[in-house]
Amino acid sequence: MCSCGWNGPEHRLDWGVTGERKLVEAADGTAETCVEDWDVHAAEVEQSAIPLPETVTSLLAQLQEEIEKLAKTSLLTAVRAARLLMWACNSFTARSWP
Repeated sequence: MCSCGWNGPEHRLDWGVTGERKLVEAADGTAETCVEDWDVHAAEVEQSAIPLPETVTSLLAQLQEEIEKLAKTSLLTAVRAARLLMWACNSFTARSWP
């Protein structure tokens, strides 16, 4: 499911075939198919979207580089920075939707 309203195709597990195997093992192929569906959708959205301004693209690339550098010296701090970025994105998204 995507915030744009897209729902991927349903992929049901065949419990008769699953048998006694653990779910994580039995559902591996199905999960991979779901990831592939998502990747196709994300690529379609990317192709149809208005391009980001170059300044935003550059800032995002710089931020990614800085977090990767930080991860080499302090993984915990890098995770904290990534978490703060995620929080900022979630906060913006929550305010933007009606």
